[in-house]
Amino acid sequence: MQMKDKRLEIDAVAMAAAMRYELSRGWVATDVSSGAHSDEARAAVRALAPELRQISFAIFSVEPKTKHVRFIEVKGRSTSGPVEINEKERLTALGLRADYWLYVVFDCRSEPRVLSIQNPMRLHWEPYPGNQYRSSPSEYRYTLSSEQIITAIADP
Repeated sequence: MQMKDKRLEIDAVAMAAAMRYELSRGWVATDVSSGAHSDEARAAVRALAPELRQISFAIFSVEPKTKHVRFIEVKGRSTSGPVEINEKERLTALGLRADYWLYVVFDCRSEPRVLSIQNPMRLHWEPYPGNQYRSSPSEYRYTLSSEQIITAIADP
């Protein structure tokens, strides 16, 4: 299996696990990972961060009674390991702050575990140029170690 195919498979498992997690919490979750954000999601972004010109998140989730929202980025790993975000994801997270969540799904090849981090930009992300699989070499990306992820879960 090609690297890209494996990555797509892990991403699909991670998204499914994150969607199940949201549904188990009683929230109404919409997969917007294709970039087709609903009018409701766009309106919620404008209300919270009108300065954002481009947005990037994978799931838009709403608590039906309170109408609280979560803008969720999902990152999957076959076992565990660092995660990375691109500049658009970073700017979205910075703009939406506490309403932006990072769901890291470890163990996608066996028993997926969803680890949720509110306001992930409060953590120490390491910048580095480009990514050999998806970005142009000139685009900066940011990485967070698995140790930092575990610490963020233990000490929100």
